[in-house]
Formats: sequence, structure tokens, C-alpha cells
Amino acid sequence: MPWKVYRAHKIRKEPVDCDFEGTIVDLETIGPFTPVSSRRLEFGQDFIRKYQRIKVTTVGTLSDGVLQIAIALGPEHLDKFGKKVFSIVSRSDRPLYAFNKPFEEGCLFWISKNILSFENELQAFSRENKERAVQQLKIPSYNDPYRGQGKKCVDAFIKGDLENIAKHNRACLLKERDILRIRGARTMQTKWLDIDKLGLSS
Repeated sequence: MPWKVYRAHKIRKEPVDCDFEGTIVDLETIGPFTPVSSRRLEFGQDFIRKYQRIKVTTVGTLSDGVLQIAIALGPEHLDKFGKKVFSIVSRSDRPLYAFNKPFEEGCLFWISKNILSFENELQAFSRENKERAVQQLKIPSYNDPYRGQGKKCVDAFIKGDLENIAKHNRACLLKERDILRIRGARTMQTKWLDIDKLGLSS
């Protein structure tokens, strides 16, 4: 399917087989995690600060038979693109699914200073390796150029290789759809600290 190009990003949509209610969301990002105390993380304190320096380069959604990928055109467009990312996800059909929901929620928070809660998580336990789960469940690779190694999207984005990032993001969405089909999702509430007490609310 052809890309529709805008000033800061481009979007592509394609029809796919989709037999669940709601939206699967998958982000590709750039930037380091902010170091925080492991003890404070355990009790929910400073948890959201971990994602403060991360920027979203790509947002993929799968819902109602449509797979959509939006990707920033370059590093200089990331701040403007962030607003588009939040708009896409916040307007998506509920419930929302993510493989690692605290990651998606944390990255999205620093765009708007508002928590956008996901109802469902696709990983079976904290820090589950998605590619290992894919192999165990005998899910195809869906022509993922990075074979599940999402970190390769960082260098690709810096080099301007947006096409392979899009292919990886597409593969992630299809793998996550299959994980949902095979073993379902778990409903959980992320343990966020009171944002007002941190002085982070907008």
C-alpha cells in the first residue's frame, strides 16, 4: 500500500485479518532509559521517569481489519510527531493491547503529561522476551527484517531507513495479534505513582 506523506510523518494502511475487539498498539522508539532506583521502581515510585528521555519514532496500530503504521520523517520531526502519536492512540478503539503496557504507557505519558491506560498486556509475565514467545508459539516471522530485534530500529531511524522500520513494526503487530489469538491477554493495572505529587502534570 502507498504511503501518505505529511510534513513531519507518513502513514500507510493495509487490510489484514483481525478477529478481536479493540486495538493492538506497538511503538518503535529512540533514546535511553532514565536510571532510577530499583527499589523505588518496585513500589511504583519514579516508575514513569524511566521513560522521560525516550522519543517515539513509529506507532503501529491493528484494529477492525486495518493495520496502520505512522512514522516520523526524521529526528527533527519527533516532537511534532509525538502529538500525532498520542492522537492516534487516544482515539483508537478500546480496549487497548500492548505487549509491554508500562512501556507504551510510559512513552506516551511524556508526550502529553497525561496517562493513557491500556487495558490489556500480551506478555505472559514481566520482561518476557517477545521473540522467544513467538518461537514457542510457532508464530511466523512475517518477514521481519530484524528478526525481532527492535533495537535495530534505532540505527535504522538515524540512517533514514524508514522502510525496514515499517516492516519490523508491521511484523510486530501481526505477531502480537497471533499471541492474542493463541493465548489471550492479561488484564492488569500499571502501578503508577501519583503524577500530581511528582509535579509532572500539565
